[in-house]
Amino acid sequence: MAQDPTIIIEPINDTTYDISITIPIEGNEAVYEDYLDVSIDNPNVSLSAWQPSSVPDSMYDTTFKETKRLYTETVTLSLQATASEPIDATIHLNYYPRSQKKIMHQMFPVSFTYSEPEFEQTDHRAVENTYHAAKNPQPQ
Repeated sequence: MAQDPTIIIEPINDTTYDISITIPIEGNEAVYEDYLDVSIDNPNVSLSAWQPSSVPDSMYDTTFKETKRLYTETVTLSLQATASEPIDATIHLNYYPRSQKKIMHQMFPVSFTYSEPEFEQTDHRAVENTYHAAKNPQPQ
């Protein structure tokens, strides 16, 4: 594989995060579906089951002497993480590229932190006065 897998983490709210792990697959390369695994090393973070961006192809594999399901194009695994508090952890990705003939392991150190969005403070009196003026226009 020419490129390593990459990860994107986006907060949804204060405890839930969307995770996308992209495994680049180029040329004649392929990745076995049944060897794909995503896990995390912290018991205070739970991961949902991953969903692939595409359907793997079924093909006979001479190495295993059986039909296997393989991703033959770049695939993104989408999942969610739930962390009840800000925490550091490592996401582990195991995958088996056909050309390597062995399971590869990629680690992604991550920090699950959530910063509250900044809310614009509104002067309620100004809003109320504007509303009152619109309902009761003053003669000019």
